[in-house]
Amino acid sequence: MSSINGIYILKLLDQSRVIEVQAFEYIYWSYVNKHNYNYLPINILRYFKNSEPMTHNKAEEIALELGKSCTILEYGIKTMIVNKTWDEVIRQTDGDKIHTCVDCHGEFILKKGEINYYILRNLQLPKRCKGCREDRKNPEKALENYKRMKRKFERYWDENN
Repeated sequence: MSSINGIYILKLLDQSRVIEVQAFEYIYWSYVNKHNYNYLPINILRYFKNSEPMTHNKAEEIALELGKSCTILEYGIKTMIVNKTWDEVIRQTDGDKIHTCVDCHGEFILKKGEINYYILRNLQLPKRCKGCREDRKNPEKALENYKRMKRKFERYWDENN
């Protein structure tokens, strides 16, 4: 038994995929395009890349089974309809890269335009996510964020061990 934020079915033209996740709000959002209300292809790839492709009926069956094993399912089972094939989603992410922050070990996305910006100016690509870069500029805020993240990790550890 567990607590899951939501179970999500990605329904594409050629396949469906299922995931159970916490903190799924970033599927629509990036630092570059903060007010986008369409699914961002790079975020679709980020969340669903390790899930198995299957028919939509099979995806619904699996989602229902996963839902039965959860004591708390905050957002229920949601179906995301994307009128593209999996290959089209992957092609749309061409040039965008998912990086791992050296400080918090979270994933962050560098869009193709951002990468070109750094390359054209002979700058190194960022090693840290935007939050960690801001923390380095403001040490007091960084300490508060560290304590918050530590408490969050400790709660997660207690719930899962």
